[in-house]
Amino acid sequence: MITAHTDRSRGPSCADPRYYVERYTPSILLLNKQITSEALDVLHRIPLNLEGTPGTYLAMRQMDITEFISEELLQNIHYAILRLDFAHKHFVLPLLDIWGQRNNLKRLDVYRPRTTPIPRDHWKVVKSRIRTFSTTVPVVWHKVDDPLKADI
Repeated sequence: MITAHTDRSRGPSCADPRYYVERYTPSILLLNKQITSEALDVLHRIPLNLEGTPGTYLAMRQMDITEFISEELLQNIHYAILRLDFAHKHFVLPLLDIWGQRNNLKRLDVYRPRTTPIPRDHWKVVKSRIRTFSTTVPVVWHKVDDPLKADI
């Protein structure tokens, strides 16, 4: 029996260990504002493929997308592709909250399985939030056999 998520004797989940992902900016971007401006303009136009964050393990809690990619970068990208092999509720909802505050998205492509995986309730929540988000940004749904391997 797995008790990691329900065992309160371990303490609060915020005390669970986390991976540390070191983020850094290349030196050339720190030295030259013109190069930085040009590079960021190009970077923001490249479609960003998002599949989720590392899953929850017994001794770890779900990582937040902002531990990998800054909110500012997420808000400045023009094209995003969500590849959801399952609902990833704890990944998608915070991402939509970030984009709900501010975004420059021109289009969001969502790849999902043809059949709705279990748990179906999570899919209902995720689909509902993405549909609500689609009132501000064009969202294109793609039902495919394997969202992680589907061609763009």
